[in-house]
Amino acid sequence: MKQLPKQGLSPSLSADILSCEEHDRITAAISHVPHIIAVTLVNMVRENDNDEQKMKSFAAGGFKDITRIASSSPAMWQDICMANKESIDYFLTYFQKQLQDFQAIIREEKGSLVYDKFEEAGTYRRLGDETQRYRKRETPSG
Repeated sequence: MKQLPKQGLSPSLSADILSCEEHDRITAAISHVPHIIAVTLVNMVRENDNDEQKMKSFAAGGFKDITRIASSSPAMWQDICMANKESIDYFLTYFQKQLQDFQAIIREEKGSLVYDKFEEAGTYRRLGDETQRYRKRETPSG
């Protein structure tokens, strides 16, 4: 990954040069698959909700936060999914395996492993936030 020259960039921006393959792999993991997961989650609730839509009416912050992106343009996402199908397929397969593993530790009542999964994810997520703040500070101020 190469960085673009800093001149001409807004002080709050940084830009990296990626190969097409690296771009497709990264965007599949951090954008495309999360959109698919959000859509699938909304459709799971829709298909299992009752006539009064009680699941939908009880949906609170967590569900709304994770599924906000499910209302994106279907035409745009159809095009994205078809254009990046190899990387999306890889990460969907990986995600399915992760879900199966998580399901197994719940079925086997391995509470400490459930705890570990949440702790690892939380730590990685918080470190990601710190990295983003660090990268923004490292950009030139003008």
